[in-house]
Amino acid sequence: MWFQSRLEPGDIVYIQQNIRIPLEYYFFKHGIPLDYLCRYPQDIEKEYHSIKRAFIIEAEKEGYPLSLSMKHSNLEPNKTYALSPGIRFPYSSVFIIYQPTLLKP
Repeated sequence: MWFQSRLEPGDIVYIQQNIRIPLEYYFFKHGIPLDYLCRYPQDIEKEYHSIKRAFIIEAEKEGYPLSLSMKHSNLEPNKTYALSPGIRFPYSSVFIIYQPTLLKP
């Protein structure tokens, strides 16, 4: 539900593939388009235009640290990003990168 009132056109959500299914369920349940979710590696070559914000989901306690979510994305790997805190849940956290630099397909 947190994403429901925050996602806008031009946003993308990065999450580890292994925990994507539960998030897909909640997106579907709350009417949030699944197009916001980046599927790795299928979408890694997809060309994105006008990405305003990248939401990065970390689930450290589940074995999916922030570093893996960022590694399995199409964010420019040699760039240092300012991560803005989004929200913390008991088993995960959401961080936001404004105006991310993406790799070109």
